Amino acid sequence: MRLKVPEVASRLQVVPDGRTRPWGTTGAVALVAPEVDGAFAVANADDLDGVEAFRSVAAHLRSGSGRGAVVGYPTSGTPVRGDDLVSMNCWGFPAGVMPVLRDRVAAFVARAPGGGDAERVFPDVVADLLEDGSLDVDVLPTSAAGST
Repeated sequence: MRLKVPEVASRLQVVPDGRTRPWGTTGAVALVAPEVDGAFAVANADDLDGVEAFRSVAAHLRSGSGRGAVVGYPTSGTPVRGDDLVSMNCWGFPAGVMPVLRDRVAAFVARAPGGGDAERVFPDVVADLLEDGSLDVDVLPTSAAGST
């Protein structure tokens, strides 16, 4: 299988006027929206998710469930107690979600007072989509530990 990787990195380096930093992961996702016409994954570059996480997300998206996914990492071996899973922001989204994400980012940018350093944190955007019924997300447990 061939993976199309469009060139958008140079645009991501630009800090918008009136800001001291880019818009964050949500802004980066909105920047690539014109290049995405199907299911897609989002992973933060400052986290090391590992091959198991990406295989899990890919399999979930290929399943055609129409649902999103987030990889859940075990807390064993960490200071967190219990058998809970935690997210390192490795997401999968079905086709059709990108326009909704793009519109949410555009609305946030339009409302951001003077630009400044306001950021719409990506998990909060996903939470909004869950709350309004635009998206359902499955947690994909992984036995591999991610790292930041």
